[in-house]
Amino acid sequence: MQSLIPPLLVVYLLSAGITAAVAAWALQRHRERGAIPFGLQVGAMSLWSIGISGMLIAPTLEQKMRWLLVQDIAMFSVAVNWLLFTLTYTYRWRTHALDRRALLLWVPVGIGMALNATNPLHRLMYADWRIEPTLGGIQLTFGPAYWFSTVYALTCGIIGMVVIARNLGPVPGFFRQYKRLLLGCGLSVLLVDAIRFSGLFPLELTPVVIALFAVLMATRYSRNLIFGVVPIARPLVVNSMNEGSSILSAAGVVTSLNPAAERLLSLKTRLV
Repeated sequence: MQSLIPPLLVVYLLSAGITAAVAAWALQRHRERGAIPFGLQVGAMSLWSIGISGMLIAPTLEQKMRWLLVQDIAMFSVAVNWLLFTLTYTYRWRTHALDRRALLLWVPVGIGMALNATNPLHRLMYADWRIEPTLGGIQLTFGPAYWFSTVYALTCGIIGMVVIARNLGPVPGFFRQYKRLLLGCGLSVLLVDAIRFSGLFPLELTPVVIALFAVLMATRYSRNLIFGVVPIARPLVVNSMNEGSSILSAAGVVTSLNPAAERLLSLKTRLV
């Protein structure tokens, strides 16, 4: 199975390039709601793919463990940035990523990374490690600190999915499709994590999966300014208006109508 390493490298490096490009696209829109944590999340995915690539080609166990540290930093950063994205984009938090509450979310990540960097002294993160003979990865025996960090990351991911599901629930049309894409991304990550922990495939597929979803979001929705339009304001304000209202994308496409506009257009359609 050593023959699988070159194609795997191509896949991971391609994933790293794609997610880096999407991260740059999002961070260029840093003034728009949710763009910063989204860009940081996808950028961490790029770092994650680079870490896996470095681990595959590193010749010694010591070097592989260094690349594993890079992977872990990226992996746990992704989870926190996902939660920050959902909280800021849906206006559950009224500030961007760098406030006190956000910094508190990073405390467990910082502790986990400190334990990771000093793992040979206490083995709380990884109790044992050796080279995996088939794909060139690492066989790991997880310690309590790893499971704590993993549960924390999964909790951040699940809370983020709940925030998206609850707060984008009433939104029709275009934003409903965007909600489904976000939830599909979250569910896919949970699925590939389950595959990895079951031992069916020893390498991490999450960066590749999120790279695919990142391309979908960047190509399909960039024209509609997903970070610039606030979907949460719509059910709270626009839907209660007696006047008809529509939302247009930057390309002039009607993305949704409020109930008054739908009634008006339905009446006009029947008259015609």
